[in-house]
Amino acid sequence: MQFQGRHILYAAVVFCFGLFSSTVMALTCKAQGSVSQYVAIDSVIKASVGDFGTNTKIWVSAPITATFTCSDTDNFPKGESAFLWLDPKDAVKNVHNSLEIGITFRNVDYKLKKGDKIEIGPGTMCTPDGKGGCTSKATSQTFSLTYQVYIKTTGLPAASDGKVMGDVSLSLFQVDGVGGLRGGTVTQDGNFNLTITGLDKITFLACTPKVMLVPDTLDFGVINGSWATPGKIEKTKPFTLQVDLTREASGKTCTGETLLMTLSSTNPVKDGAIIMPATNSGFGFIISANSLMEPRIALNTPQTIGVISGDRLTRDYYAGFVWTTNAPLLGDYSATATFTVTFR
Repeated sequence: MQFQGRHILYAAVVFCFGLFSSTVMALTCKAQGSVSQYVAIDSVIKASVGDFGTNTKIWVSAPITATFTCSDTDNFPKGESAFLWLDPKDAVKNVHNSLEIGITFRNVDYKLKKGDKIEIGPGTMCTPDGKGGCTSKATSQTFSLTYQVYIKTTGLPAASDGKVMGDVSLSLFQVDGVGGLRGGTVTQDGNFNLTITGLDKITFLACTPKVMLVPDTLDFGVINGSWATPGKIEKTKPFTLQVDLTREASGKTCTGETLLMTLSSTNPVKDGAIIMPATNSGFGFIISANSLMEPRIALNTPQTIGVISGDRLTRDYYAGFVWTTNAPLLGDYSATATFTVTFR
């Protein structure tokens, strides 16, 4: 059985969003009556500086789709195109330069830059008056847009405290007309704004964990199938999880940070904790921090393994060969377990 350790830093994020809308100098657009939408980073994201280079995305929202209806509210009879005006509040300058925030629209990434705009199509169109001109009010248009929000690194050093922005919201874009940004409020006559919150929850840490398993392959040898008894642990083998911490030049110090370990596998899993070579193999492998093999470590369940105080952290574990039936399949076998270490 092979136990291959690998180091992947990641964090779970929860996306919250409503619906959205907009306005322009002669154009008002709303999504199902709403003029605002929020994408929230609700969970703390602690990322290692050493994991990220230039243009590496560390967070991407789920695709967001909204249906808009734009109308001529200021008597612009010839019609008008609608645009996504980026960084309408001129706030992206407050984000630390180690990160870039933008939107993905029609498979293209757009970095937030004050004054940039993306044409999304006609917001209103001329209503012919039968005399070669247009009636006094343009015809409303309805259309759907799908977009995502992304955050990626720029390759520049992180701030000394690891933070990227204070506890504030940031407007990503405003839906408006060709004439520029219109005022108003998000509760009354204002244009639609997409806003991201929770940027204060991102922290870059000044160390990079390197995870190793010693040994990384456990050979259980030849086991007689006639010994099979469901639930019986036939053999155990010890191994050590070793986390070496490489200190980085920028970011928040790692000392005092808690590390989590999550066990996973691409093999079939039985009862949440038995890694099976095959679904019907009749035996599998369990992992425990106790030589008596209790409690078993459940897969995909983060558990605390320690607090960083130096440059290395080690934890001893045991792998056990356990029968699940009294009629196992015969032949060679193997299975793989992955140990993922993250910051809490």
